Amino acid sequence: MSDEKKEDDKMNELMKALEESSAFEKKSQELRTKKMELDEHRVNVELERMRQENKELELVKSADYGRISDKEIGIIIQNSEDYMEAARHKSQFINNDFDDVVPFFRKNLILIGGSTNNGKSTIVTNIIRSTISQKNADGSLKRALVITNEQSREDFYNCTACQIKGYEYVNHHEFTDQQRSEFKVITTFLAGNGLVTVIDNNHNGSLGATTTVEGIKAIFDSLIENKEYYDVVLIDYYQNFFMSKLNPKLDEYNSQRMLAKLLDQYKNSYPAPIVLLAQSRPQLEDETIPFKVRLEGSKMIMNVATCVMEIIADRENLRTEWIVHKSRFQKGIVGKSIWTGYENGQFVPYNEEFKAKVAERMAKRQDALMSKAAGITLNKKVEEKKDK
Repeated sequence: MSDEKKEDDKMNELMKALEESSAFEKKSQELRTKKMELDEHRVNVELERMRQENKELELVKSADYGRISDKEIGIIIQNSEDYMEAARHKSQFINNDFDDVVPFFRKNLILIGGSTNNGKSTIVTNIIRSTISQKNADGSLKRALVITNEQSREDFYNCTACQIKGYEYVNHHEFTDQQRSEFKVITTFLAGNGLVTVIDNNHNGSLGATTTVEGIKAIFDSLIENKEYYDVVLIDYYQNFFMSKLNPKLDEYNSQRMLAKLLDQYKNSYPAPIVLLAQSRPQLEDETIPFKVRLEGSKMIMNVATCVMEIIADRENLRTEWIVHKSRFQKGIVGKSIWTGYENGQFVPYNEEFKAKVAERMAKRQDALMSKAAGITLNKKVEEKKDK
């Protein structure tokens, strides 16, 4: 190899080493910049939290704990009047079986828990159907807002359409073209007129709208700022709020504690009842474990809820039991049960007419089973006779 060739090779190696060194330095600088951004974000979050806590402490310190001013007295009286008027003209919760049980008006957080496949999402669509069939004092139809991290928007609209038409939202492949056309018309009417609005976890392209504490805060703050007042806010469901965007280290349990605090604030500031669905473990026959213990996730929500019920489906008899575990403002109903019938996806009054209908269905089913069993026995005897 010539000396000139050797020198060229050395120069190429040197240039390659310099390029690699430069690329490494560039990459290192990029990583340092990103780390600084992350550190700055963490510091800002902690600083904002500390400022907010200090601000709240200063408000406590600076408050006058002596005589209440005439202005404050006026505010207290007006708030009381608004609340009492709302109580007097409360909406109906699903049907009149709940009139003396569920405080379905402003400043109430209603928690409904149940184990898997006991009908939590069905409760939401039943409340929607009931709410939009009622009118306000000015004659306008009442409106429902759904905040969901459990189902997609289209599922809720289709489910609501089924509620209105009396269909079961099952076996989706069996819906006819006529039924699907009805879904389109009903969805257009409900969504287009603002009667039912559904916010899911990808609302407006923002992932985490219905699974983070910041998402629920942003939704309620926007509703209040824009004076967008629905007649009920339904949240499906509690345990799927599992993180904080601003504090990613916050675990699921503490995220739900933050959510409980937020909902406690918004139940007092937003002029509509809030209904929250939650997952719970079923009570076994030989157990006496309180509902609060069986509730999954943080139990703090039980402290701030004004009404707590547990649902248990009895599919064989087409009925559902609603057990009242807490009622802050209703006397003598804690521990009591309300029964509703279940027909075509709807919770209906569990009256004598419904019981008779169920008994008739069960009798027909039993007759069919007996006829089938008799047919099998007869065929078997015929076959045995032929063999002989």
